[in-house]
Amino acid sequence: MKAIKSYQTAWANIWKYRFPIAFLYLANIVFTFIASSPYTIYFKQKMQHSDVLDFYEGFDITMIGEFVNNYGQGLVPLMTLFIILVVFYYFFSIFANSAILYAVSSQNKFIPLRSFWNGGLNYYWKIMRLSLYYILSVICVVGFAWFVLLAVGINILEVENDAELARKIKYALIGILILIGIFSMIKQYAKLHIATKNLPFISSSILKSGGFVIRNFLQTTLLYLINIGVLVLFFILYVNVRRVINVDAWLLTFIIAQVYLLFKIVFRIVHLDSCLTLLLKLTKKK
Repeated sequence: MKAIKSYQTAWANIWKYRFPIAFLYLANIVFTFIASSPYTIYFKQKMQHSDVLDFYEGFDITMIGEFVNNYGQGLVPLMTLFIILVVFYYFFSIFANSAILYAVSSQNKFIPLRSFWNGGLNYYWKIMRLSLYYILSVICVVGFAWFVLLAVGINILEVENDAELARKIKYALIGILILIGIFSMIKQYAKLHIATKNLPFISSSILKSGGFVIRNFLQTTLLYLINIGVLVLFFILYVNVRRVINVDAWLLTFIIAQVYLLFKIVFRIVHLDSCLTLLLKLTKKK
């Protein structure tokens, strides 16, 4: 099928993205180091003077209150720093998505780092608006699902049958995941329409990508499930490998974590590249 062949083609093209992958990997490493250093230093200094982590004498939940009372003032700037880091990482992720979009849509045999950087700036504001629309859509879906649950009589304070509550919540979660999956597909193809069609308005890209997903629902859904399925399987493998590794084997743990980080970066590129390949195949004039 075209979806499977598109996914295979994306993996065959992955080597040409070696410089963007290296850049994104190093950027993630640097950001993680900068973001974690203040927290590591603070807690390392404070914990050695506190009984919170004294597991040998027995852990007591009240120790956390003792720590907050004694060192809570230092947590306020750390929380402020956390918010700043989250906002910064969101802006950086928009840049990374824009750069990946440029690299994939250019269809060049070689992606130099300079072009990758310029591409991130080229689509930045359009991808940011698209991202905000997607976030608002997800919020609306979750809010609508909650409203429906209340409408059909889901009230945790008044429920008498736990099985009935679990069943309705399960159906609601399945519905939410399906809708979010559809919105994710539309978002992915909307990005490609922005780059390949050069449409002036984001709404036009969203409408065209929505129509494309609906017309080719089986193919686009199959490709989406393949991409997400591979990511989930790799995550399960990563978690299970981490469980069997000895805690003292910090070097092996570090290497496995880096492999997982690299895979997540590669996954983002393969996902978009496979979607572009499928888009071109299904819209090609006969």
